[in-house]
Amino acid sequence: MKILAGDKQSAEARGKLVGDGLVCMLIPAVRKVDQAADRAEQTQRNLHVAFALGAYQRDHGAYPKQLAALTPKYLTQIPQDVFSGKALIYRLEDKGYLVYSVGKLMLLKLRQDLKQQQGKSFSLRSFHDTLLGQGTAPFWLHRHLMLGEE
Repeated sequence: MKILAGDKQSAEARGKLVGDGLVCMLIPAVRKVDQAADRAEQTQRNLHVAFALGAYQRDHGAYPKQLAALTPKYLTQIPQDVFSGKALIYRLEDKGYLVYSVGKLMLLKLRQDLKQQQGKSFSLRSFHDTLLGQGTAPFWLHRHLMLGEE
């Protein structure tokens, strides 16, 4: 607080210092809101698929072998996984189906692969800083940027 009250800095410099401090405190909250928005969007997409699967099952007596069978009658297009930028994972089960997004699993896999690539030089802090610094890109892009994958 002495830095802000001192006469040695101009009002502009003190204002910049306060502004920088506030931005630093807000960044984690903004990231959490962004992540929550992605989770909500993915939940919405999964629900659209679930309702379409239910309608298909009601009309045909069974669930489709592939999600592509839902278009165009039940869905105009099959939504992609927000986190991976790829297709949702869909599997028929004995008494139903399983459909899901891979967000957290892909994050853990990226961390594991980067740790293996970097060995002893791997830093969890650096991993998180790099990942968060790239924003909400699809995971294939994070993998490309961090691991050099095509």
